[in-house]
Amino acid sequence: MITVNLLQISNTGDSITLNVSTENGETITGLRVWDSVGFNLSSQAIDLSNLLVQTTETEDLVITPTNLQVESISGLYLFEITSSESEDNIYTAIVGNFSGYYECLLDKTLKVEIKNCKEFNYGNCPDCEENLFFVNTLLDALNTALILRYYEEACRIVENLKEMCDLCTECGGNYTFEKTYGTSYKTENNLVIKE
Repeated sequence: MITVNLLQISNTGDSITLNVSTENGETITGLRVWDSVGFNLSSQAIDLSNLLVQTTETEDLVITPTNLQVESISGLYLFEITSSESEDNIYTAIVGNFSGYYECLLDKTLKVEIKNCKEFNYGNCPDCEENLFFVNTLLDALNTALILRYYEEACRIVENLKEMCDLCTECGGNYTFEKTYGTSYKTENNLVIKE
């Protein structure tokens, strides 16, 4: 059985730590990574198997943005780990930093003015009226999808959040993705944990 002891974005957000083990006498033989686009499509995977030492049952890696072919670590990353075991030899683990989406929610919330407890003025943010509550709903749904390991659904939700928040991760986006408490996820002992 593959055990992801820890898959976590560093506190500075500039690397991902992966500590994974398999049964005694076996080795980790493969490591592929996807972001929220193209999950489970081989052509979209980044093969990081070359980082594996493959001499013991435990691998301890530090993965950089360069390894992931990105400028910074933000959003959702799905790691497919393969071992030399004959059964239970593939495991998918996730890590994610969603602080930019929470910043988007806060930004849209702060553009709303409430008067007399019932009048809402959305000022110069016409899409806030439509998108404010939907962004919050998407963040809640993302939490549910990740905890229940509905990874394909989580990928779709992240793509919708990018659209709702006008994020362009390839060009830097409008929001920062500094790792902050309560906006990130890690895998520890094969459990998805919000941190």
